[in-house]
Amino acid sequence: MLELADPTATRLEGPGSKESAIVATVAAQVKLPSSCICHSLVTAVDASSYLRHNDRMIALARYLADGFSQLVVAQPNLAPKATSELPPLGTDSTAITITFVLAIIGYVGLVTTVIVSSLKTWPRRFWRGVVAVIAAHVAMVWHYRYGWSFDLSVRNGYFGFVLFHSALLMIVASAFAPQRIAQRLVIICFGIVTLGASGAVFRYDVVAIYRAPVGMAALMGAFVLWRSWRLGKQSSSH
Repeated sequence: MLELADPTATRLEGPGSKESAIVATVAAQVKLPSSCICHSLVTAVDASSYLRHNDRMIALARYLADGFSQLVVAQPNLAPKATSELPPLGTDSTAITITFVLAIIGYVGLVTTVIVSSLKTWPRRFWRGVVAVIAAHVAMVWHYRYGWSFDLSVRNGYFGFVLFHSALLMIVASAFAPQRIAQRLVIICFGIVTLGASGAVFRYDVVAIYRAPVGMAALMGAFVLWRSWRLGKQSSSH
């Protein structure tokens, strides 16, 4: 917090003065002591002492705005922050690369599990490894993207947050559930994650490079599920 460097600045804080009212209001808004605001304005007020009362108020207001802008430059934390804007994904390029690579590995592993499970085989050990990769990816996103801030994680609404974290819980649960339940959970998660992954790679330029692998994996998984459903329907009709 800044301290009053010039004792003469207290002259603006006289009780009952209109300058004091203006200074007190601004100080309350920016959460700085009145002495700090006065120190930025005392020179301007002295220079305008020969002006009429109204002119002095105008000059004071102008220098108030200029003084506050200089304070913001001196203390960047005073500038308002747009919490709705997505902050950069960390500053470590290695961490960024690992985060995205884990996402692709996890999604391809999910699709592979869907394909293998359609053959009436449940690759439990393989799937548990994929779940570990997905969990690591989510943890890195929380750390590097959100900074463990709940407000940032729900900046686009609670629906997406609840949907995708519910999918994460189902993914983790499927690693320990019985085969029949696990297979159904994986199919549900495939649909949710595919929607999210497809939307992300076509919406954000930073992950646009992954459009081809995500698109191919999504089509393969969808085709296998459709074929499995069709074969099951034909066998049941006979």
